[in-house]
Amino acid sequence: METQMTTEYSIADAKNRLPALVHMAERGEVVRITRRGRPVAVILSGEAYNHLADGLRPGVWEVIQSFQERHQADMTEFMDFDLEDLRDRSTGRDAAWQ
Repeated sequence: METQMTTEYSIADAKNRLPALVHMAERGEVVRITRRGRPVAVILSGEAYNHLADGLRPGVWEVIQSFQERHQADMTEFMDFDLEDLRDRSTGRDAAWQ
């Protein structure tokens, strides 16, 4: 999948021309939206978005779930481990309040 070209429009222009910009994106053109000359958003085709989204790294929750699935037996053994014996039950050090 190749894009033909990139065009830039200010937010005000994009607001007034949104249907035309969406058609441009559907044809493979990337439309960059700017605010005061600086790029702030991009309109691209659904196909281009899906292509990019397929390559995105998984989020934190997906990584945690994957880790749990791969290490299910290990996690069960760890969760059954009694942590109470590891706690320091001393009152701590004496500190003078001023």
